[in-house]
Amino acid sequence: MVESLDDCVGRIMDKLEAMGIADNTVIILTGDNGGDRDQTTAGLKGYKGFSHEGGVREPLIVKWPGNAEPGSTCDVPVIGTDFYPTMLEMAGLPLKPEEHMDGRSIVSLLKGKDCLGRDNLYWHYPHYHRTMPYGAVRSGNMKLIEFFEDGALELYDLESDPNETANLAT
Repeated sequence: MVESLDDCVGRIMDKLEAMGIADNTVIILTGDNGGDRDQTTAGLKGYKGFSHEGGVREPLIVKWPGNAEPGSTCDVPVIGTDFYPTMLEMAGLPLKPEEHMDGRSIVSLLKGKDCLGRDNLYWHYPHYHRTMPYGAVRSGNMKLIEFFEDGALELYDLESDPNETANLAT
């Protein structure tokens, strides 16, 4: 699957080059959830659909010629709702906070700064699919998960415990 995706992205990049627009085109590649099974999550707990890092960490690659340094990396957490304000800013259009109140433009991160001005991330998984419904908050390196069915809480320090092995909720 990865090889097929790589081939297809290569064909798109070749076409953009042939059309002469590669240097004026932003490419954003990401996933919708984490890996499909435990063996695809680099040892992180959980997988696609789960609340743990194996289910919520996903690849994000942005190619923005003349703005994002090729090969650069960033460890600041972002979320899907950040894409809309980011694309508006990339296009030189005014932000519309009433339409993207949960998202922040990540342009500053793409340009090499390491701060978004956001302290917390929130997400909600309100249905049954591989896991029980849950809500989660990430504040700095701390992540709190609440499972709605039974009220169970899990709290992890992702800096010292990225594999979420020690529940600190108690």
